Amino acid sequence: MSGCSENENESNNEEKAESLWQAGNTRNKIVTISDLHIGIDDNYAETVKNREILIQFLKRLHSTKDVRELVIVGDFLDEWYLQVFYPNYTDEEKFYKGVISNNQELIDELKHVIKSGIKLVYVPGNHDLTLEQKTLQEAIPGIVQVSDAQGLGVYYTGDRKEIAIEHGHR
Repeated sequence: MSGCSENENESNNEEKAESLWQAGNTRNKIVTISDLHIGIDDNYAETVKNREILIQFLKRLHSTKDVRELVIVGDFLDEWYLQVFYPNYTDEEKFYKGVISNNQELIDELKHVIKSGIKLVYVPGNHDLTLEQKTLQEAIPGIVQVSDAQGLGVYYTGDRKEIAIEHGHR
C-alpha cells in the first residue's frame, strides 16, 4: 500500500485489547498494583502462574483511555523469594537484570503502558529496596521512581497531590 510505512502496517496488525471499563475521554484515573514479586527463576518464583494474567491486565489497561497513572507500589522485582540453595550473589545489579530478563514480556508490556500515554510510577517495597534506579530506568525508560533515603518512598498524586501512596513496610 503506498504511503504506509512498514511500522504503520505492523501497528495496524496488532490486536487491540478490550478496555478494562467504559472509559471517558479525560485521563483522570489512577491505578495501583503491588506485591508482584517477579523473580529470577520460574522454578521457584512466587507469582509465575499470574504473569500472563498481569500481562493481559496491562494490555487492557493501556487500551483504557481515561487512565492517567499506573503506580507499582513495591515488591516488584523480588530479591527475597529465593530457593534455599540459591547461590550467593554480590552483584545486585546483575541479579536484578536477571530478574528483568526472566520477565521480559512483562517488562515490555510496561513499556507499552508508557507509550500509550499513561504515567508509570514505581515506589520501592521491602523486597526490592536494593534495586538501583538506573537499573530499572534502563529496563523501562520513562518510568518515574520515587524513593527516600531509607530506600522506600511515598508518592503524592491527585489533582491537588492529596493522595499519598507507599508500600507500607516501614
